[in-house]
Amino acid sequence: LDYPKVDPHGSPIPDALGKIQLKNYNPLSSFKKGDKVNLIAVTNSNDEFLKYLNSKKLDLDTQMEIIEKEEFDQSITVIYKNQTVVLSSKITDKLLVEKI
Repeated sequence: LDYPKVDPHGSPIPDALGKIQLKNYNPLSSFKKGDKVNLIAVTNSNDEFLKYLNSKKLDLDTQMEIIEKEEFDQSITVIYKNQTVVLSSKITDKLLVEKI
């Protein structure tokens, strides 16, 4: 498998010595309009949530740009893979990203 460092949901996998390389990612909800981020992991891996992400074609290592953040409900509009999608705060709290 070429010694992956993370599982399919972005959680770290220990190396051969049992050490885990932890990184401090932030939820998408903590970013603002104009920020460009890369989806690294999800904090919820239940079937319903993963099916939702699949329906939106949101995979790990997806780069996106925040084009709007609503003050009223904190929903975020992002653009990625040539599509524009509105994500609720319930979703953006569970998507762990890093700024690019």
